[in-house]
Amino acid sequence: MALGDQPYNLPDDGIKFDRLIAAVNKPAFTLHVGDIKSARIPCSNEIFNQALARLQTFEGALVYTIGDNEWTAANGKIGGPLTQRMRKKIDDGGFQTPYRLRKQMVEPVFGQIKQARGFRQFLLRSVEKVRAEWAMICTTHNLLKLFNLANAA
Repeated sequence: MALGDQPYNLPDDGIKFDRLIAAVNKPAFTLHVGDIKSARIPCSNEIFNQALARLQTFEGALVYTIGDNEWTAANGKIGGPLTQRMRKKIDDGGFQTPYRLRKQMVEPVFGQIKQARGFRQFLLRSVEKVRAEWAMICTTHNLLKLFNLANAA
């Protein structure tokens, strides 16, 4: 099972997330793709400890990847220091910077997944299973991109 953006709007979503865990707590493993809080909620040990306690209630194996709201929305600010530096770089460069032009075209993610990752068809059947498989493929693709960027730096 794959899920993300849960719980998001606290405290109401926390109760809903507890019900979701109880309802689906049977798979061999669960993939949580991050965002345990919205960007508007400040980072605090209390929030993260509540999330940890909820995630520890999964009975099977749990793979947790950090979402953007866990690291870019620190202390109630939208965007952490790296995001702020990128915003400044875009703002200082004028309209024709490569970063601004990047917004105008669709990134070739599907082509990269198809060509570089060799993904040609889904191995599972049913909409639910295909969604989970696609979430895992996208997560793997993004993690590999982050890994390659980290190694290049």
